[in-house]
Amino acid sequence: MSQTFEYGKLARTVKTCYQIDVAIGFNSLIFYLKKLPFLGKYIPETLYKSAGAKSIISTTKLIFKILAIFFRKAIYLFVMVCLPVALITNDATIEEIYQLSMNSLVLLSFFIGSLFKNVLLTNSMNKYICIRLMRIHSRYYLLGDFIFAAGKDLAGFIVVLLVLTLIFRHGIMEGLICAWMLIACHIAGEALSLFVFDKTKIVLQKKLLWVSCVMVLSLGLLTLQFMFDFPLNAWSVLYQWPAIILVLMMGAGSFYYIARYPYYPMVASETVSIKDIIALNKTMSETRKADVKLKDKDLTQSDDQRFSHLSAYHFLNAIFFRRHRRMLYIPVIRRVAIIGGFFLIAVITFYFEPSFVRGLAQKLPNTLPFCVFIMYQLTSNSQKVCKAMYANCDASLLHYGFYRKPEVILLNFRIRLKALLKSNLLIGSTLALCAVGIAIITGTAWEVPQMLLYMITIISMGVFFSVHYLFLYYFFQPYTADMTVKSPIFSIINGVIYILCLASFQLGTAPSFFSLIVLVSTIAYILLALLLVFKYSPVRFRNR
Repeated sequence: MSQTFEYGKLARTVKTCYQIDVAIGFNSLIFYLKKLPFLGKYIPETLYKSAGAKSIISTTKLIFKILAIFFRKAIYLFVMVCLPVALITNDATIEEIYQLSMNSLVLLSFFIGSLFKNVLLTNSMNKYICIRLMRIHSRYYLLGDFIFAAGKDLAGFIVVLLVLTLIFRHGIMEGLICAWMLIACHIAGEALSLFVFDKTKIVLQKKLLWVSCVMVLSLGLLTLQFMFDFPLNAWSVLYQWPAIILVLMMGAGSFYYIARYPYYPMVASETVSIKDIIALNKTMSETRKADVKLKDKDLTQSDDQRFSHLSAYHFLNAIFFRRHRRMLYIPVIRRVAIIGGFFLIAVITFYFEPSFVRGLAQKLPNTLPFCVFIMYQLTSNSQKVCKAMYANCDASLLHYGFYRKPEVILLNFRIRLKALLKSNLLIGSTLALCAVGIAIITGTAWEVPQMLLYMITIISMGVFFSVHYLFLYYFFQPYTADMTVKSPIFSIINGVIYILCLASFQLGTAPSFFSLIVLVSTIAYILLALLLVFKYSPVRFRNR
């Protein structure tokens, strides 16, 4: 680095940027907590300037960020590398699985990750705030951001690769070397992008041709490896001392180039722009709106005559659901058809392989935890329907006082709840009947009370998710005009429900006791949700 570079200023810049990030997050949290019923009125305005509270939040956020680093790397390594190898390979030895996994890691992280990931040239709101608004020196900010990101990646990969190599009995040293080589390749990728930008003012990661070539080459090599048993011994070649030294030296040289690069103010002026951020947000907004946008064929001239017997808000909602049948009814029909298709396959298979199907049918009474998660997936379309309710109906009508009257809001809630219940109860009933039908056809020993409890539990999940999605919509109304979700509590509750559905796999209780837990929880949640909706939605259901 040049003699004028101050290492202390670099450290202070990283600390300052982290404090700004914490302050933004803390103030946003307080803002949304103050909007909560019950709790919101007890949160004072003075909390915004509380140094002690911000210090606690800062420490907590740092701890969670550190844990998140390891968690994300572990999920990435398992989902993107190890799981595909385990699913694709047949009768492979442990060593073969390890070598194939490491080859995949080389292609995905050493190659694709290095050429795709870019910190120095990526535009973001945090960069704009710190460099443009807070006037932090661009060189210190960009270098600090880059070093901090590389350090996080290194720490995360060291831990997960150590675990991986120990599981496959390849020793600690191989995991450490792999992590350092991976980060060296990432640094080399950053240096390459910076060099190209310096010479041409082109950001490689924004060029479709570059992205396409890298993807096609990498995926082509992966396909050759898995589908045609192509001997791609990438890791075996790299894990040799000449290759290790070469890669680490390449990383060191690239870091030296990045550290000594003199034109960071020019990089910031060319890449950090509020216009690009606004353009990106606009594109994302249009994408979100396109998800629930009506097509010309959805608008039929016969709607008025079809529902002429209805009046007022019953007529309005009938028109809405008729025009959104592509989002509401057709997905339900497809899901019911898929369930029915599996049922027919099971019946046909039973006549050819009765012992196989009978063995599966005997496990049906213990599949309730799995069915809870399946119902979560099958009824998830209800969230999209609620989103369409706002985008194509409520966003406009909520500007008028008559539509914000409590009796109107609650009437629309009841009408819409009935529509969602019809759809989700059809899915739940079909799933329950097909499961019981398979048990009856195969002659599975299943007591009638237990069978009925099984069916009631699955059907109740249709009621649960119908109320759940509509409750969150009416209680939080999280959408803005560009369909951005502004309520973190909305996202947190959805995340908690998803985690609970996944966690149900781990309960390991008797089917009858599990049904009791689900039914009691469902009834309690529905009663609480309906109480909150009828009490607070007349005040909270509004445009953001």
